[in-house]
Amino acid sequence: MKTTPLLLLLLFSLCVSAQGDSVKYSKEFTFREGVYLSFEQFRKQTPLHTDRIVSGYEKTDPGFLQKVLQKTTLTYRNEKDSAITVKTAAVWGYSRGGIVFVNHGREFNRLVVIGSLCHFTAYVNNTTYQHDPYNLGVNTQPGYAQEQFMIDILMGKTMPFTPIAIEFVLQRDDALLKEWQALSKSAKKKSAFLFLRKYNEKYPLYFPQ
Repeated sequence: MKTTPLLLLLLFSLCVSAQGDSVKYSKEFTFREGVYLSFEQFRKQTPLHTDRIVSGYEKTDPGFLQKVLQKTTLTYRNEKDSAITVKTAAVWGYSRGGIVFVNHGREFNRLVVIGSLCHFTAYVNNTTYQHDPYNLGVNTQPGYAQEQFMIDILMGKTMPFTPIAIEFVLQRDDALLKEWQALSKSAKKKSAFLFLRKYNEKYPLYFPQ
């Protein structure tokens, strides 16, 4: 599949914007501490600072953000000093101590890999259905299972970390896609992380300084 002009433009803006106002992400990059109300705040590095959060917790407590985000709602003051309340479930994530956590599944999960493709694990609903041998219906067994996910920074989308998702992203790059498609089905499963890394190396992630 040929890379479209639109994708070329988007990729260019993503990985070649290392001009005066942008810096290439590396392990030395310092994330600004606070709450990311949206994915855009994460990309622009404009989190909601803890000083603007309305809470009875002590803000000097290292666990302040975790405690605040355990509540069902989050209240903060905007630029006009008006109190705004949002559902915690709608919060994208937060940064603390240089570590980014993303809201998915049951809780906020640490981004283990950060790049144009991010990777993390999360516990998600894994309800199972069991047939009732006495024909009284179907029994459901609610539960949670840990699964792998990735965030496609270009599109701002979270998706399961599967060979299908990797191939979808690699359609933007003919060379990587050709290399990927030459692998067997089992080899693709084993090589998912390898191609995530190859993609990130070819298309670095940039943040505003």
